Amino acid sequence: MTSSIALKPWQRLSPPEQTAVLAISVTSEQVTFAGTIEQSVGICKADEFNRIAGLAIFDALAVSVEIPPPVSSW
Repeated sequence: MTSSIALKPWQRLSPPEQTAVLAISVTSEQVTFAGTIEQSVGICKADEFNRIAGLAIFDALAVSVEIPPPVSSW
């Protein structure tokens, strides 16, 4: 089994990868803490100097994202 990690700007993701990221669903608690996927993608897309990064882990086109719970529930 071969694994690799790549950090890519939003604009360099393929259309299927972008679609997979936009399809991520988060709970209302996560939205309160971290915002919506659309907000996060918008911030990454607007970063013309590549100072902001989001993280999505792809296994083929299945996306796994780990979003921590809100601090109030720790």
